[in-house]
Amino acid sequence: MRTETQNGELVRPAITRFATNFFALDSILTHQADLKWMTNTRGWAENYMKLNRKDREKTNVVVGLIDSQTYWRDIAGVTAIFGPLVKVLRMVDSDEKAEMGHIYEAMDRAKFMIKKNVGKGYKKWWQMIDKRWNNQLHQDIHAADKLFLESQVPIC
Repeated sequence: MRTETQNGELVRPAITRFATNFFALDSILTHQADLKWMTNTRGWAENYMKLNRKDREKTNVVVGLIDSQTYWRDIAGVTAIFGPLVKVLRMVDSDEKAEMGHIYEAMDRAKFMIKKNVGKGYKKWWQMIDKRWNNQLHQDIHAADKLFLESQVPIC
């Protein structure tokens, strides 16, 4: 496997706990061509022949996924939706805490990126984000911080 991924990790432990699964999916998507190529190599075939019946069945499931267009389309869809959100969550989770106005701005950018990535189906994702945002994060004081940041005039 390392040969096909140029000694890279297919799945890496993520520093940010909440994003581990996202980074794993993103890495699998990045190595799509490598995985497809690997399952068609002579070494793969030789190892496959050495497996017992039960392990061959499991391997067939994995190869079926790797060969499935639906599988890759679904992974691409997940990363297109959650990639922008993970960027915001990493900003919030970092040691250097961002001002709330910057978080509002980052969330707006994330939502528009989701709209761009998803197309017509973006509204259901925006509704989920807005519901969580409005119930837990949206406070008048934070909105005021965003307005303050937007209205600042640079001092020369």
